[in-house]
Amino acid sequence: MEPEKDKEDKIQINIITPRDSNWLDRVFSEEKTQKHSKNWIPVLVVGLVFLAAGLGFFFFKHKSSVPPAQNTASTSSKVPTSGEQSHFTPVSPKNLVKSGQPGNQSKLTALEQKKQKKLSAQLKLALARRSAEKKAREERIKKEQQLALLIEKQKALKKYKSLKKLEALKKLEEAKIQKEKELAFLQREKEKALLRKEQQLKQEEAAQAKEQQLKQEEAAQAKEQQLKQALARKKTLQQQAPPIETNPVIVSSCSPEYPQFERNEGIQGTVILLVVVGRNGAVQKVIVKKSSGNFDLDYAAIDSVKSCWKFAPGTQNGIPVKATLSIPIRFSL
Repeated sequence: MEPEKDKEDKIQINIITPRDSNWLDRVFSEEKTQKHSKNWIPVLVVGLVFLAAGLGFFFFKHKSSVPPAQNTASTSSKVPTSGEQSHFTPVSPKNLVKSGQPGNQSKLTALEQKKQKKLSAQLKLALARRSAEKKAREERIKKEQQLALLIEKQKALKKYKSLKKLEALKKLEEAKIQKEKELAFLQREKEKALLRKEQQLKQEEAAQAKEQQLKQEEAAQAKEQQLKQALARKKTLQQQAPPIETNPVIVSSCSPEYPQFERNEGIQGTVILLVVVGRNGAVQKVIVKKSSGNFDLDYAAIDSVKSCWKFAPGTQNGIPVKATLSIPIRFSL
């Protein structure tokens, strides 16, 4: 199972970004500083062991400085046994040599060897503890590193997934924007096509209207030409046949009123009027051709012609026409 985990770890380590690797370097540097800071503990333990050994040696040396008589008496009075080693007072080998006791020197060397063996055993235990602590620390550091790597891998995977999601969302937004642009472009093209069709229809309608106008103008021109030709034919016929003309005829008339002032004064005179008679025989206009010399007499004559005179219209080839007629009117007492 462990090699598979290592493979998975390797695969996930490749995913870690440069930013995450910098973070791991920082974590490892912090762990190294912690490791160096924790290395003083075994050194302190070894130092304490050596200090204890030195203090024991000093105590042993201090006890050996007692006078030789006391040491011999104590040694002669008591023989140390295995159970009474704690009450044994150590004696230096120099004093034993001076006192002439070779058996005691061998005992002292055996005690020193035992102490050295104890010290070596303690040192071995300290070293074993130190190595065990080192191994435990290393294993703990490895576990912490593995946990940190796993955490970083998980973070990297989450970031990678979030980045993928963001990229997918961005792609979707871009696709939506492109679709909207395409739809807007299509709508614009449709509007342009509709405008073009409307313009074409308007142009066609304008062209049809122009054609109709041209046709109407051509028809009108043709009619005018026909009328002109007909008039020209009539004129030629009239010129060929002598025209028959008749002047207007007076149908009814009335005498004008004589002005009172001119009657009292005895003023007389004749007025010649030009009367314009229409096709229906009505008086259209009256003009004084020759005056009587008195304005009131002229006005009375014009008023009488306009009010009560009636005419038959003049004719030309049997067709009523507008004509003029001169009428003399005389005022006499």
